Amino acid sequence: MLKAVLSVKENIQIEKFPRVIAFLKRNSVGYEPKKSKVLSREEIDQFLATASDEAYLLTKVALVIGLCGACRREELHSLRVQDIIQKDDNCLLVTLADTKTNIKRVFPAVGEGNVVNPVELYGKYARLRPKNVPHDYVFISYRKGKCTVQRVGIHSFGKMPSLVAAFLKLPNSNEYTGHCFRRSAATLAADADVYLTSLKRLGGWRSSTVAEGYIEESIEKKKKVCKMLMGEK
Repeated sequence: MLKAVLSVKENIQIEKFPRVIAFLKRNSVGYEPKKSKVLSREEIDQFLATASDEAYLLTKVALVIGLCGACRREELHSLRVQDIIQKDDNCLLVTLADTKTNIKRVFPAVGEGNVVNPVELYGKYARLRPKNVPHDYVFISYRKGKCTVQRVGIHSFGKMPSLVAAFLKLPNSNEYTGHCFRRSAATLAADADVYLTSLKRLGGWRSSTVAEGYIEESIEKKKKVCKMLMGEK
């Protein structure tokens, strides 16, 4: 970030100052950036299965799409009705045209064998959409079983993971931030032994280092590695 700001604002190339770079590296030793907590597969399934649609339908739809596409809150906020197509009774095809890296992503949300069917869940939400909505954004406000014409704000998406955590009575629910859905998707994919190249495509990451930074340390994953090292089959 410092490199980009100096280059754009002051036309200074920080690479020409090796002592500054060395100083910054020394001072960053031991620094751990604060990251959002992630939701486990069991916690996600529990929320989808037990939370009432009357109170949480909007959050459920955002959670399912956010997980399946490792979406940022900005990407959910900019999603339009024409970006979601029903392929069959168990699959939605979602296109993210407006992304941070300007890389269009297309991903399926599949319901076969899952706790909820994304097609049915999204269909229930879409049918509540008023006819006089003056825009084509997917997510509109939802309260007590009814939708309004008002578009869901970007900060509301940032609060949704903490609402899920609070419903599940997880400790420190405020630490489940707007990046929770994206980090949870990356962690679940890594736990399922998804190849790094596939993970990068899922989240639209160009850098392997950045993609790996989204993966939460998993005890279950470490158990698999330990069993392999110990020769257990």
